[in-house]
This record gives sequence, structure tokens and C-alpha cells, in this order.
Amino acid sequence: MGSTGLLRTFDLEWTTAMLELVELTKIEFPRQIESWPTKLDQFKRIYVLYLQVFRKLEDAFDQIIHPQKRRFAWKALEACIGRMLEVKGWMVGLNENKEYFNYDDILMELHLPLDKLDITPPRFLTDDSKEMFKAREAFLIQAHSDAEVARTKVQAEKEAAAKAAADFQARKNRTEVLAPPPPLTEEECILIIQAEERGRQSRMKIKELEKQKRMQEVELEKQRSGQKPLTKDTAVGVLQRVARGFNGRLQTEALVLDELTLIHMNNFLPPDPNDPRIKLDSTLKKRKELQLINELEETDAMVETKEKIKELEAQEMREIMQERINVWLNVNRDPEFNEYPPFPKVNQGGSRDIIDPPPQLWRPEDEKKKGGDDKGKKKKPKKGKHGIRMPSEPEADGEDVPLCPNYFGRHIKRALEAYIETWHDKDDYNNHQQKYIPDILKNTLRPLVFEEVRIEVDVGSRELLVQLKKKIAADAKEAYKIALKAARKEGKEKEFKAKVKTEKLQAKKDKAAKIKAKKEAAANEPPPPPPPKDPRKKPKRKKDPTEKESVESLTRELASEGIMRVCPKRSFDEYICQDYLRGVAPDPVKDWLIDNSMAHAKRLTIEYAVLPLASELVHKNAPFVRTLLIHGGRRTGKTLL
Repeated sequence: MGSTGLLRTFDLEWTTAMLELVELTKIEFPRQIESWPTKLDQFKRIYVLYLQVFRKLEDAFDQIIHPQKRRFAWKALEACIGRMLEVKGWMVGLNENKEYFNYDDILMELHLPLDKLDITPPRFLTDDSKEMFKAREAFLIQAHSDAEVARTKVQAEKEAAAKAAADFQARKNRTEVLAPPPPLTEEECILIIQAEERGRQSRMKIKELEKQKRMQEVELEKQRSGQKPLTKDTAVGVLQRVARGFNGRLQTEALVLDELTLIHMNNFLPPDPNDPRIKLDSTLKKRKELQLINELEETDAMVETKEKIKELEAQEMREIMQERINVWLNVNRDPEFNEYPPFPKVNQGGSRDIIDPPPQLWRPEDEKKKGGDDKGKKKKPKKGKHGIRMPSEPEADGEDVPLCPNYFGRHIKRALEAYIETWHDKDDYNNHQQKYIPDILKNTLRPLVFEEVRIEVDVGSRELLVQLKKKIAADAKEAYKIALKAARKEGKEKEFKAKVKTEKLQAKKDKAAKIKAKKEAAANEPPPPPPPKDPRKKPKRKKDPTEKESVESLTRELASEGIMRVCPKRSFDEYICQDYLRGVAPDPVKDWLIDNSMAHAKRLTIEYAVLPLASELVHKNAPFVRTLLIHGGRRTGKTLL
């Protein structure tokens, strides 16, 4: 398969996954809120569909070499992983915290084989972080070696100290000091060497005699048993039998290899260079290299494109922002006291809400009026952000039906909207090398430039506001001096000062009354609903004693104590397992009694321990478990998992 064919293949897979995601959102979030899924069987079907979309998006994201397409595919993949974990956590809650689910009826309905339930760990977790993993492994190995050297040094020092203490105690208990023996003379050394050499020769001679004795015993045993000694003809027969046996074994081995080759199970042959699987692997590796090259080219082009946008559009952005800020200052200016409103602080977002004000939240009229009567009035269904319908409030005589958490639904909608706006019906077939598209790059960088310009405009607006306040104060002071001078000429200085003092006191009273009226009006309005509490929020704990320690020092200390070790390299592909069909209708009462398959254990391990680490957004907002217990019989793969 050529590179163009692969290009079209993964682009088509991405398009198919996005279209399936659109249909899935229609199934999960229909227009009629009463039709939203609430039963376990409905969520099981939705989970299986999300799993199929995840498999396609992960495969496409791994092999698409266009850097901008990968970025859009990543948004959809991240949202799909988070939504899949949300649905799975809700299913466990509906199933009374039981984690086994029977998908036989869903697979039969969707015409899917059993292997479509397999979850593969996302390849970007390892492929995009290879350098980091290598550096971490080298750091751990070095930390362990340093710790071993330190332990060896300490042990040697202890042994030397113990030996010195023992020698000191021996010298202390000794009554008399023995003189060292005199050195050997040359004649004594020669005698010792001669004795050692004679002993060595004697030992070699004894070994030879023992060998001859054993051979004689063997010959004697043959004569006693009636066995005749080998002649020339019998020796030739023995050699022929050995040679024929050797040739027969070679022929049998060749026949076995031919049969294994015929059924494609011969692992002893060298790899065939024309094997399509080898060509596919090499092509996929080349695509990984092209991914890196294209991303580096896009990164280099970002700097130049950003400067061009600043040069061509920054001035227009600055003028629009300054105009909107000036309008806001004039509209909110207090004409009575001639005061400008305080400019929003940096931690409050600055002028972001001034330039692009947020949409007004819809609130029913009867909620705005204190003590209003709601009888006979139908409340409109609430709409969340990005057009996703939120469940309506239950009526007084109805029951509150719990609905699945829907944090990642908005992210899925954003990803779909971005895909439809940018890539749907866009033909880039002539872009064979899959380089970045300048127009899309400009649209991506324009909000970043807009934010940088907004921050600069905020700094200038704050300075301008300070200067305006100073100018107003200076003008008021100058007007006061002119009026005072005129009053002195007319001889009414005291009356003028008393009048000014009275006006200031009255202005203070009016200002206080205005502030009080605002507070009373705000108190009469119904308070906004409190934000939902995060059940995963940790209670306040004591101060961390390792807060000032770096990660490297903590890791080195854990490695030196033997707590953190270098894990052997393993892959989920080594855990060979297979799911099975029960062949009976699902029974929620008896399903938990079924002995789960090893494929189910593998799938749960990936869902609980791998997928929540896909990204920071998924880890913070998707349901996850803090600890995982794997139990089962001996030699079932618990350690490997």
C-alpha cells in the first residue's frame, strides 16, 4: 500500500469516527429530554458505541501525519475517552457497584465480534513520551547504583571498624608480645617448592593410573558377559547406524519445517523482505518520522506567522479594544460624582468581559420576583453551554430521575463543531506531504495574538484611567481656586466655603445612600444556585513537609530506600486472553455470579489505571479510582497486569 493510500485510509477512518460520534450524540442527547437514556441497557449500548469510536480515533490519531489534523483529532479523542469513563462509572453505579456487564445482546444487535470489546492502551502515552521515559529510567538506574555504592561504602566502614575493635581487644587481652618469625632462607624456599612440585606430579600419575584401571575393569566386564570385542566390520556397522540416524533426523526436521511453512507457523525461517507485514511496519515507522518532521516545521512557522499577524492585525485589534473599553468607561461613569468605575483586576480577567461580554443566563420571571407564584406556569428547559440541553427541573408531583454526569459532552460538541467548521468537505488531496495549512495556522494563532494585545491594552487603559482621575481632581481643584478667588472679590468667602462644605457632605450622603440601595436590591434578588460540590475534593490537610523538596531529590531518596524500583518492560499484548459469549439472556441477578474472563480483568485494568492518565483534562474531570486491587488464583497473570 502506497503512502497516498495510507493517507486516504487514516483520513477516512477519522472522518468515519467523527460521523459516528455525531450519530452517537444524537442517540445520547435527543431533542426530547424525556428520551434521554436512564436505564442500564441503554448505557451499555452507548458504552459499546463510544468504545468503537475510541478505537478508530486512537488509530487515526496515531497514524495521521498532518500536524493540524492531529490536533483536531486529539480534541475529539480526549473528549471521547472522558465521556467513555463517565458512562462506565455511571453504569457501575446503576449496577449496584458491580463491575461485570454482559454485552452479548449488544454485540448481537450491532453485529460486532467479541474482539471489538478489547481496549488497547493509547499509543500516544508511550510514543509521545519515549525520551521522558528513557531519561526517567536512566535517572532511576543511576540513583540505584549511587545508593548501592553508598551502602557498600557504609558496610565496608562498619566491617573495618569492627575489625579494628576486635584487633584492639585482642591486643588488650594479650599478656605477652610475640616476636614475628624470621624470614626464610633461599635453601628453605627451594625445598618448599620442590616438595610442592613432587606432590603435583604424584597426583597426576595417580589420576592416570586410576583411568587405566577403570578401562581394564570395563574390558573385563565385557569378557565376563560374553561380548566379543569390536572388529573392523562391526565398527563399520556402528558408524553406519549413527550416520543413517543423523541423516534421518535431518530429513524429518526438514519435513517438519516444510509443513510449518505451509501452515504459516514456521518461526525458524529468517524474515521475508517481501512480507507485506514487514512493509506495513516500515511504512508506519516512516509515518512516525514524517509526523515529527511536519510538527517541527509547523512549530518553526508559528513564530513567523505570529509576527506577521502582530504586524498586520495588531493595530486594528488594539483600536477595537480601546474603543470598547472607552465606551464601557463612559457608560459606567457616574455623572453625578464625575467618577469612573474601577478597572477589573488581572485575576478577574481584566478587560476580557468588557471586550467580549459573556451571554446572559436565562432565569424564569417568577424566580426574579420575590414570592412569585409559579402555579400554572411551565418552566422552560435549561440549556447548558454550547447548545447542549440540560435536564428540566422535576415537577412537584414527579420523581427526580438521576441523569448521567455530562462534563465531557460539551467538549465532544466543541470538537465536532471545530471539525465541521474546518475539515468537513475540505479537499486536501493534493497535499501529498501533508504539510501545515497557513490559513488554519493563522486562525489558530489569532486568538493568542488577540490575548497578548488585550493584556497590553489593559496596561495602557489602567494608566490612562489613573491619568484621567488625576486630571479630574486637578480640574476640580483649579475650578475651586477660581471660584474662591471670585468669592473673595465679592466679599463672600465664608459663605462660599460653607456652601462647598455642605455640598461635599451631601455628596457623601448621596453616595452612601446609593451604595445602600444597590445592596438592598441585590439582597432582594434570589441568590444564584451554589456550585456543585466536588465529591473528590480532599479535605484540608496539614502542611506537606516535602513541599520545598524537588521531584529529583524525592525520587532519589525513594530509590535509595528501595521503595521506587525500575520496573521491567512489559506490554499489555503479552497478556493473552479472550472473551467469550455466554449464550444466554442477560440476568442482572445472576450475572455477578459468573466467573469473569481474563479479558474482562484486562479491560478493567486499562479503564481504571491507564485511560484516566490520557490527559490532564481527563484526569481532573473523569471518574477514577485511587487504588486498584487485583485478586485471583495462582498463575493467572496478576503480576503481569
